[in-house]
Amino acid sequence: MLPKNCLSESADPKEKRKHPRVSINVMVSCVSINNDNFPLDQNKGYIKDVSQGGAAIEVDSNVLSDRVAIMFNDNNNQAVGILGKVTYVKKTSNTTYWIGVSFQAEDKEKIEFVSNIVRFFHYCKRTIIA
Repeated sequence: MLPKNCLSESADPKEKRKHPRVSINVMVSCVSINNDNFPLDQNKGYIKDVSQGGAAIEVDSNVLSDRVAIMFNDNNNQAVGILGKVTYVKKTSNTTYWIGVSFQAEDKEKIEFVSNIVRFFHYCKRTIIA
């Protein structure tokens, strides 16, 4: 018998996120920054899922700060970016890490970033399929 504070495999734990996640696969630049927004390093990565609150990103190497700038170029080759706070880091192989990022912006900016990256993902899917 499991202790009361443990969940069984059949238990349905409550979702803790405020916003639903959307699965995508978009290449981004993920730059670790210091408190003065000075870049410390740059990673290439892929946003694997995104919500209005944040994103899960697979990056090539560990981040050097708990603050990151995330950027990508949309289908009009316009730079789109947002600042984020790293909420977790998980090493997945010798060369890759998964990082969880909480967006640090006003709701309007968060919605605009998420809308742009999801729209770009679907644009790329249609372009590749066509």
